Amino acid sequence: MPQPPPLRIGVLGTRRGIAFAEAADQLPGLARVTGFVGRDAKRAGVIRRLFPKARIYDSYEQMLDDDAIDAVVVANYADEHAPPALAALRAGKHVLSEVVAFDTIAQGVELARTVEKTGKIYFFGENFCYMAFVQEMRRLYESGALGEVRYAEGEYVHWAQGVMHMLVDLDIPNHWRLWVPPTFYCTHSVGPLLRITGERPVAVSASVGVIALPGTKHPPVQTPAVEIVRLANGAIVKSLHGGPGPREPWQPWFSIAGSKGCIESNRWPSPNLVTRYLDREKHPRSYTAKFTRLAKQAAKTQHWGADLFTLERFAHAARTGEKPDIDVYMGLDMTLVGAMGWRSVLAGSAWMDIPDLRKESVRKKWESDRYSCKPGTPKKYLLPNHATTGRTTLPDMAFIKTIRREQKREPYYKAMYRD
Repeated sequence: MPQPPPLRIGVLGTRRGIAFAEAADQLPGLARVTGFVGRDAKRAGVIRRLFPKARIYDSYEQMLDDDAIDAVVVANYADEHAPPALAALRAGKHVLSEVVAFDTIAQGVELARTVEKTGKIYFFGENFCYMAFVQEMRRLYESGALGEVRYAEGEYVHWAQGVMHMLVDLDIPNHWRLWVPPTFYCTHSVGPLLRITGERPVAVSASVGVIALPGTKHPPVQTPAVEIVRLANGAIVKSLHGGPGPREPWQPWFSIAGSKGCIESNRWPSPNLVTRYLDREKHPRSYTAKFTRLAKQAAKTQHWGADLFTLERFAHAARTGEKPDIDVYMGLDMTLVGAMGWRSVLAGSAWMDIPDLRKESVRKKWESDRYSCKPGTPKKYLLPNHATTGRTTLPDMAFIKTIRREQKREPYYKAMYRD
């Protein structure tokens, strides 16, 4: 049976988007990045040097109008993913969206409806689901060896202090890393647990650390964020993320306790080391999780090889029409944990129900929910991004000056931060 041709992909985002082009280079029969478009024209020179055969589009609209593009990777800034994803779906393109899925719940409702209406593939790119040790935890869970999940924990600790100049764009107003509330970026810690177990989150209670800065008038720093999530089967998940202390490089860690056994990963220096405890085995067993396929190709891609499998699973779904491994509903669930988690923080860590946007009856209740912490949001929808001040708080000038000083040494448009 003849195989469909490689998926022709256009990438929105000339920084994070590079990782997907690198992954596509390792999947020549499956996917091919044929074009890029980005905000910063200076970045085009970097793209031309790395990917000389790729077309540089003048605008996103021009890329969507190109019939030579089958699919779009949405890899622009994290608070801006929903609008271009919606535009691509309506233009007849499949979509791989970086995390998070939306800024407002109204956008999440629109995403669910648009995917259903267009019939196009929407794949949520929570790449931590495809790290070698996470794939091993999922394999063991889906085999039934662990039984049904009762409790799980996930962590994504990223101090980031020494690399902020490569992560913050000061040429635009209100870059997302300067204003998002602490629960916003939760999908790396909670997402793999939802994908492994297949369970839906139904409620969340969240809290944040509040650390005073002695000798300054700046409001206390809010880090880390912790979400306690109840799953549909009654199990409890603890999700921790942020930068509680100077620990680099960034570190994911996961643990699952089931009715028949447990498994957990290791922290540095061997994150792929897992330990399992099964009722049928007399002793715990520790071993190194490895990719069971595409290992050589994965080794050449970012996020410990997880980016390769994110793109590979997306391309497979787009080419075959099969259900995406992380579909729009699961992507919305992962994002909603943070969105509802922040409302929990503002309500004194009260439990908040997480809406199931699979259901049109539920969507109707949330379709006009445009609340956001983003500066510039209409006043009636603007939520404070700081739990103790009750207002929108941005970094002080000393912090901004430090970033600008570093960016003079290494300009933002040239920086090649790799996870």
